Amino acid sequence: MAKKTVVAILILVALLMFNPGVDVHREALLPYVEKSLNETYRKGNLLSKIGFLVAGDDIKSIFLDSVRRKNYGIFSLGYVDGELVSFGVLGYVYVFE
Repeated sequence: MAKKTVVAILILVALLMFNPGVDVHREALLPYVEKSLNETYRKGNLLSKIGFLVAGDDIKSIFLDSVRRKNYGIFSLGYVDGELVSFGVLGYVYVFE
């Protein structure tokens, strides 16, 4: 019985220690943001393409800054505009497409 308790405590401590922060959620979402911006750029007209060239990095930065993380101790959830977009546990973030 004592071994099971120790193992359970060690697992709980590991989950708490390796709960990913908001920066890890943002890094996981970055490829999806870039893909979306590239698709929008390809579909746009000349004026929108110029706008993306001038402000593309700012748009990406604004989106990534809007990522919010709800910490539940052993895991975390990432939200953008109230919509669930990612799940983090043990240092990894899984993005919902």
